[in-house]
Amino acid sequence: MFSDILSHNDRMSVHFFIGNAIGFFVFLFVFWKRLKEDYISSQVFSTSFSIVLGIILFNILARIFFPTWWFWASFVGVLAGFVVGLLRFKLRVLETIQALLIALLPWLGLNYLVHAIGNSNLISFLASMTVWLLIGFYLLVEAHYKRFTWYQSGKIGFSGLATAGLFFLIRATVAVFMNDVISFSGKSEPYLSAVVAFVFFLALFNLVGRRT
Repeated sequence: MFSDILSHNDRMSVHFFIGNAIGFFVFLFVFWKRLKEDYISSQVFSTSFSIVLGIILFNILARIFFPTWWFWASFVGVLAGFVVGLLRFKLRVLETIQALLIALLPWLGLNYLVHAIGNSNLISFLASMTVWLLIGFYLLVEAHYKRFTWYQSGKIGFSGLATAGLFFLIRATVAVFMNDVISFSGKSEPYLSAVVAFVFFLALFNLVGRRT
């Protein structure tokens, strides 16, 4: 039995490494592709590595002190790296958020999928499918948002803010009824996700009402 557990853990470690390696390179490529027309490659990659470094450092802290909070540790790490890039290279906020979101979602979706496969976990599989559906939602909205007659500003950022708000709203809703999703932090999850969703939707409301 002990050897079976070891072999299972070894397989999980390999799957986890492969999933994160693929997610990392997808993140770098998509983030660079989205911003390469407006910024030089060194600025884009410096910002992306700041974000990845933030994710790694805050995840290490989370694993040591509060392991169930790894998602929110990653979220703080992303924010930290994002702010570093904004301050260092004077990046445009909404444009960078757009690129950051669509670059990070595949990485998160792969993490859920790896956990689902390695543990035969239906909830993680559904979480992964939800992330991929959100990617489809993002791409659909991005292709058509300028046609929305009620969208007065027409500015970039709509699809990113809408998708981010929807993502955290889904997290908040699901967390009310269940807590066994691997990225949930416990009883505080519905409130945290709801607050972040509100912030994104508030930013979206402000963007929709802003005239060009």
